[in-house]
Amino acid sequence: MIIKFKSVCHARLESVGKVVVSPLSLAKLENVFLLSFLVWPGCSGSYSERVAAPTWDPVSMANKAISEFDKNGDSKLSEEELSSAPGLKYCSKQLDSEGDGDGSLNSEEIASRISQYVKMRVGLTPFDCKILLNKRPLVGAKVRLIPESFLVEALDSLEGTSNEGGLVQFTPEDINMSVVPPGMYRVEVTSSELEIPEEYNVKTTLGVEVSSIPDSYHEGQVTFFLKR
Repeated sequence: MIIKFKSVCHARLESVGKVVVSPLSLAKLENVFLLSFLVWPGCSGSYSERVAAPTWDPVSMANKAISEFDKNGDSKLSEEELSSAPGLKYCSKQLDSEGDGDGSLNSEEIASRISQYVKMRVGLTPFDCKILLNKRPLVGAKVRLIPESFLVEALDSLEGTSNEGGLVQFTPEDINMSVVPPGMYRVEVTSSELEIPEEYNVKTTLGVEVSSIPDSYHEGQVTFFLKR
């Protein structure tokens, strides 16, 4: 499916289909195919662009994940092994609960999740996050979303900068809203003003899944709590 953005307004949005949403409710939509947005009278902007959905190969990608992160050769990923793939670990409980529920991930469970991306057939989904350092907004931090290694053939890295409230938005050129391709990402946080512990960048433990697929283990805005 191709997503076409004719224009975007932060006041009101209307889809070409039968869904009318506001920015606040937009991020909460689940399993809705957002085909395009039309600007309402009084809004500015005339951007027009086509965004293709990423190309997914669920079985191959899942097998690659197992091959890379399975250290004991049992064809599963334990919680410890998942620490090397924080983006996958972020959604691991949900994936396992939809599978055999044994506390680890197998290739079928991972492939099933990626297959849901295929069914979504979207190129971008609304997403932003918040960065807190010692419970306070971290201002001016660079935040990178790096696709997990088994997804790099479908996804690119993205970067955003936190504002005074610690909010990070990922706004593609000429698109006036924060949107990210669905997928599992490692998250790296750096700052030119402060020394950020390596567990949040070069040896990051931070990860996230960007998706409109329901996840009972994560609700509301994604917030990363950093300490130093």
